[in-house]
Amino acid sequence: MIVNKIVLPRYSIKGLDIPQSCPLSPANDQYAAHEAKKRRLGSKWMCSVSGKTFDEEKDLDAHLEQTHPAPKVKGCLADYCDILRCEPYFNLVKTQSKCDDIDMAELKLKCMNMVRDQCAPEHLSPKDKLQVEVSVQASVCSYLTCDMYWTVPEEEVLNHETYYYATYAVALLALVGFLYIYFKIASSNLDNSKSIEQILAEADKYEKPKPQIIPPDSNMEIRHRNPTASRQWSEQES
Repeated sequence: MIVNKIVLPRYSIKGLDIPQSCPLSPANDQYAAHEAKKRRLGSKWMCSVSGKTFDEEKDLDAHLEQTHPAPKVKGCLADYCDILRCEPYFNLVKTQSKCDDIDMAELKLKCMNMVRDQCAPEHLSPKDKLQVEVSVQASVCSYLTCDMYWTVPEEEVLNHETYYYATYAVALLALVGFLYIYFKIASSNLDNSKSIEQILAEADKYEKPKPQIIPPDSNMEIRHRNPTASRQWSEQES
């Protein structure tokens, strides 16, 4: 949505909400709540409320209207497509070959008056109110000239296919980052493991068990004494 790209950031950066009195406010768009429930999944469309998927966007639209109807709102942001420059933002084909400077100047004046009278929060001080007013006029109204009408910053082009691949690219980078952190921690634990020398050095600190003294076997003493006794007896006989 163009409003989310070029209008709402001018308010959110200052911690403000776009006034409902502003015709560009999503609160005044009868399709805003409807569109907010849509999710693009590659070539399919999903309802963010029920999780059901559809092959065609029109099937999702029918599902939302029947199952999740949105509150009725009179306004429609499509009525301000000339001010919001829907054609260049959605890569539409130029509808006219020659731009009328007078018509474009009237459109720019209409945009600036609308922002000044309806889109600047009333509770702000005159200075802060003027800052918001000038910021919104610069992001929207200043492009309403024959030279600037088709100029769109490259990073702001609303290309759904680009958004789809960018989303998967971010998810892939997040996965790679997670794996990198995991292996980094694992390798760090291996590096901090104790070497054999350290284990042996620490083993010396523990109290070693004393060797057990085994008393001599009585049979062993007799075996040692018998040869001596027999030798003495044989000597006496001789």
